[in-house]
Amino acid sequence: MTSGLTDASLPVGSSNVGEFWKWAYSSLANNATRGVFAEYLVGLALDAIDEPRVDWDAADLRYADHLIEVKSSADHQTWRQTKPSVIRFDVGKKQWWDAKTDEWSPVPERPASIYIFCHYRGASTSEEVVDVEHWDFYPVATAQLDVELGEAESLGLRRLCELTTPVVHADLRAAIDALLLVA
Repeated sequence: MTSGLTDASLPVGSSNVGEFWKWAYSSLANNATRGVFAEYLVGLALDAIDEPRVDWDAADLRYADHLIEVKSSADHQTWRQTKPSVIRFDVGKKQWWDAKTDEWSPVPERPASIYIFCHYRGASTSEEVVDVEHWDFYPVATAQLDVELGEAESLGLRRLCELTTPVVHADLRAAIDALLLVA
């Protein structure tokens, strides 16, 4: 896996690609980076990170010939807050692009077989974000979301808890495998 950049292709005065990554993505607690880190945690649980991540693909991970969508939300953000954030996840149907076939879906839908909702409960520090003990993982079959939520665009934590119960990181793969057996 290569980045496409080499130290030789960087402008004069630059150090290396690692320095760019450190500068741009040093805070795992940042919303966008934390979301990608949640995808990484799920990918680790599934042993599905052998291929580099593809932005804008139909789903976040490919596992056992299934698409897995990862959504994350957190109680605490990197900006000043007076109270914890309201936990919400985007579940809206969308037209999607398949990176493997370079084709678009004809209609809005939820293309993944399974959604994994990742709730980060820790402080807004990178040191805590990497600790899986601060995360709850809620796997839900997309078929269940389609029946229970229909055309809903978002899902709150209370409603999510009515659909499923959280699992710890160590049990995530088994929970996903069980859902895939009936999907």
